[in-house]
Amino acid sequence: MILGIKPTVDFAFKKIFGSPQNAAALIRTIEIISERTEDKQMYDQREKAQRDYEWALSGAKEEGERLGLEKGERLGLEKGERLGLEKGERLGLEKGLEKGGLAGKIQLLQELLGETQSSITELRSLTSETLSARLAELQQQLRDRQS
Repeated sequence: MILGIKPTVDFAFKKIFGSPQNAAALIRTIEIISERTEDKQMYDQREKAQRDYEWALSGAKEEGERLGLEKGERLGLEKGERLGLEKGERLGLEKGLEKGGLAGKIQLLQELLGETQSSITELRSLTSETLSARLAELQQQLRDRQS
């Protein structure tokens, strides 16, 4: 066996395609093989193009999702900060008004009871709970005095 060709295959090939009357069959066989090779190459190229397109589309989708998430987080944080500031301002204002009202009542009761009035600065430094307790004490003193 020379070059890995089996003698029976060699004999059959020469018998079929080796004679001049079978030249057309040989040419047609080679054309069919060639066409199949070209078709296969075109098919492979189309498959590769399709995979490349799907890969690019997938990458673009992932990038779009990433950018959307980043933008959503940023907008959410901005809105949260804005709402938090608004709520903080509102609560601070309410707390300030509450403390201011308590401080005003304390000063009025101190004046009615003849005590030295605490300064607004001094009263502002106290917690609402401390102010409420002081107000309750002064109110009780006024009730006791009136009895």
